[in-house]
Amino acid sequence: MDHIPSPSDDLAHAPIEVPCLFGYGFAYDDQGMLTYPARVGIDTTRLAVNTEPRLPLLDAAAFIQAWLWCGLLQEGFRVGFRPTTAPKHARSDLFVKHIDGLPFVSMKRLSEVASRACNLDRSPVAGDWHRERVLSCIDTASGFVEEVFRNTASETKLLVQDGRGRLPETTAVLLSVQVLCWTLLAGLNIPVYSDSKTSSLHPPLRQSTQIVDFLLQRSGWHHRDIAKLPQNIIFRHYLSFYRRQTDRSSGSWSMGADTSSSASPPSGHGNKLALVPKHTHPGCRCEFISANSAEVEDSFPKGKLVLVRFVQETCCIVTQSIRIESVVAMAPTMAPFTSEAQVPPFLAISHVRSEGLGNDTGHSLPFCQLAHLQSLADTVCASAEKSEAYFWIDSLCLPQNRYKRKLAVQAVWQVFRAARAVVVVDPQLSRHLVSSSEEALLRIRYSPWKSRLWTLEEGFFSLRLLFCFANRIVSLDEMLRDFESSRSALPLGAVPILQPCQALLAVRDEERLPNILVKLGYDVRLLMQVGSSSSSGTFAAADVKVDEGRHVSKGSMQRLLRLGYLMASKFRYLLEDDERPLILDLWRGIDKLYAPVGHEDCWGPNQSMQVEDAAARERVGQLCRKTTQPRALYFISGIGTVAVVIAWFILPEVARRTPAEIDEMLEKKVNLRQFKSYVTEVQVHAHELQDAKKVID
Repeated sequence: MDHIPSPSDDLAHAPIEVPCLFGYGFAYDDQGMLTYPARVGIDTTRLAVNTEPRLPLLDAAAFIQAWLWCGLLQEGFRVGFRPTTAPKHARSDLFVKHIDGLPFVSMKRLSEVASRACNLDRSPVAGDWHRERVLSCIDTASGFVEEVFRNTASETKLLVQDGRGRLPETTAVLLSVQVLCWTLLAGLNIPVYSDSKTSSLHPPLRQSTQIVDFLLQRSGWHHRDIAKLPQNIIFRHYLSFYRRQTDRSSGSWSMGADTSSSASPPSGHGNKLALVPKHTHPGCRCEFISANSAEVEDSFPKGKLVLVRFVQETCCIVTQSIRIESVVAMAPTMAPFTSEAQVPPFLAISHVRSEGLGNDTGHSLPFCQLAHLQSLADTVCASAEKSEAYFWIDSLCLPQNRYKRKLAVQAVWQVFRAARAVVVVDPQLSRHLVSSSEEALLRIRYSPWKSRLWTLEEGFFSLRLLFCFANRIVSLDEMLRDFESSRSALPLGAVPILQPCQALLAVRDEERLPNILVKLGYDVRLLMQVGSSSSSGTFAAADVKVDEGRHVSKGSMQRLLRLGYLMASKFRYLLEDDERPLILDLWRGIDKLYAPVGHEDCWGPNQSMQVEDAAARERVGQLCRKTTQPRALYFISGIGTVAVVIAWFILPEVARRTPAEIDEMLEKKVNLRQFKSYVTEVQVHAHELQDAKKVID
């Protein structure tokens, strides 16, 4: 499996080396994979459930490797394994490497072998026949692995580690077979769904992810995050090398969480612990430097936001105010902000507050953090005029007063829109090296920064989005260009980890999308404020009433807005599979509700709050129904099915059983189909007592 790249540093587990076992009791004879078990006398159906008398499953690594791994290589790439002097298209020793004198499987020369195999299939008939044959072999291999892990007892034995953290040989071989199946689909350009008119076979859709899921859990991934990952075995295997970090409060963090960055409340509000900034290094004990809190707090009533510059020589923070018109008007427009003086070049810092830069106790940061941020600003904002570079970060530049902060946050997106650049400072990105754009995009996709709503908003409105890694600072646009150009130059047999999202590109209008999402964001924030201030006891504080008899949680509205920001084409490689259909539905909804309406028609400070509130409830309610309707239907249909089962099968049996019988049957987990004919021990004992009574009488 060494043909798949691994992350550059901090691997959660060592690469799995698969021993080379073909020839140890079982040798592949190059006469076809599908009939190989019959030739060696092994019943694979019984082997999958560990009932084959000749070969226990844990000792079947050599057979499985000869049958499936060698067979797939021979069928897919014309590799010869039979010890003969006859010429072969590819020799088996190309797939063997030695570590400390022991043979192991190697796939590094797969591209060379794949090129030879594809050159032989120039005829359309031969190519179509070959693909059908390979699809049948892949279906057989994936089906066998699925049957093995369908047996709970087998799964328990296979997913264990020895004292050195190694998996059993059989498990390693099964994983190599799964990886080879996906490699064949990509290397021979076989689509997931076959579009051949002459094809009578279905492509392999059966996939067992227990092995890679076990590796992910061992690396610290939460089961909720694992469930959202694509079913691609190679993709999950690659992510298992990522060491998952945990959140300081909950012990874990999930993809799509709604924890905010700049919108988080300051200390003294709610039950959350107050955030305190961290130093850049654990052993650092430098002092905290404070900004002018009075100037920051007073800036909002004057319609201004503050920029800062850190001067190391004097250990002080220099501030400069910029004027934003919509801070005064509180109306969502895409008009650029203005200032009384020329705005200096500045850098906006996007970060997750809980990752070290958030401060709920004051407008201060450690000296080491300020020096680092100022260095970033000087580097990114360097110009020929040698002007002083400023930066903006919520910890120093937003009011601590809860009311002022909520209102200021509504205009913060304009700061990120007007900044020379937006730099993402996330310790779970900046501590890692990256060697390719694909690796960088994957790191971003599963970072805390991408999982937050407000950080995505900051990245969405930025004109130039930069990410800090341990070995470089790179823009998102540069990563996308480099990755897409490298995909077109991939050799045959090379497997890309990251797959493009093609369905979304045709429905988005990049020019109108920012204006539309500004209006949607205004609606969501308005309803969240109304819900927080409501004194009604008819619904929970975390819910907002959108129409008669219907309430939507604040989390649902935040997820709605988050999906909107993910529509941007620059985030096309950051989407999960379950987010793509929701985004398609959301675009149709917001395009219909928001695009035809001008700003002056339903937004603005001159309108009454009641009119704005009612219109916002109607719009957000329609979008929530559009993006949650399928799940609701599935849920309702599921409840209906359960109700029918209970009414037709369980209730009649429960009515004629005593409580003691029901308890016994539940303890023994009696199958529903055996419910009616099952004879409980309570019944047997009752019959014995009745017979004894008859004898006495």
